[in-house]
Amino acid sequence: VFTGLNNLEELELSYNKIAFLKSGVFNGLISLESLSLSFNPITKIDPDVFKTMNKLKEIDLKGIESSIATLIVDDIRTIAPN
Repeated sequence: VFTGLNNLEELELSYNKIAFLKSGVFNGLISLESLSLSFNPITKIDPDVFKTMNKLKEIDLKGIESSIATLIVDDIRTIAPN
C-alpha cells in the first residue's frame, strides 16, 4: 500500500473506518516517525504490524477501544530500542 514512500515521516489515518491492521500494511514506511490512527473502529490487529517502523516516535490512538490500543502499544514496544 505504501510502496515508494520510504521517506514519509508523518501519516494521518484518523477517521478512515479502518477496522483491521494486517501484517505488512506499513511495510516500506521505514522513516515514519508519527502515525495517527485515532477514531478508527479497529477490532483486529495482526502481530508484527509495526515491525519495520523502528523510527516511530509518536502514535495517536484517541478514540480507539482500550484493549486494541493496548495491543498496538505492545506491538510497538517489540521494535523499540532497549
